Amino acid sequence: MEKNKITFESIIEQERKNSETSENSDLLIKKNYWEHENFHNIFYTRTKRFSKDENELKKEYDTWHKEIGLTYYNPELHKFTIDDLATKLRLKSSNDIIKYLNYHPLLTLKDKKNISLIKKEIEDKYFRNSVINTCLGLFVIISICRRQAFKEKTNLAQVVKKHYFLAVSSLFMSFVIIDFGFRYKKHKFLIDSLYDKKMVDRYFDKYL
Repeated sequence: MEKNKITFESIIEQERKNSETSENSDLLIKKNYWEHENFHNIFYTRTKRFSKDENELKKEYDTWHKEIGLTYYNPELHKFTIDDLATKLRLKSSNDIIKYLNYHPLLTLKDKKNISLIKKEIEDKYFRNSVINTCLGLFVIISICRRQAFKEKTNLAQVVKKHYFLAVSSLFMSFVIIDFGFRYKKHKFLIDSLYDKKMVDRYFDKYL
């Protein structure tokens, strides 16, 4: 107990640490993303060749990076335009935006943590969505089987065994449909989180 006793000195020390953490969290990560191996792969995918020219790599990085941002955000309208895009782009928009932010030249330590937090929140939403979908699917299938068992004047186990393939197929299809629905609107969760954490102005409006 004595070791954990709060003193005036310990409070001052904690405030100093909090202050340092707060200041450091706003520092730029300052990475030369065009020098990374991942970007060399992206460069090759775009140009079908490799390069060691830093100026060329940086120019291609700037072009590639802003292309991603402008695909999903219109700085003149000051809004995301994902809902106006084709389904294929809408489905990949969340992953592209996360990539765009992780490679952003203005990224701070604080917002790097925010991005990780946002991803965790979306993963938790997806997990809850999957569990609820599975439970509802099972409930519906069992309800249908019970009704069929009542009509056939037999027990539930026999009906489930008889229609096993249909029941499993129905559960799988329901999961696919609801899973697609979640992925289709996944970007809305991401965008709402970016606005909540005040990241849109810095990383989109003022940059693009």
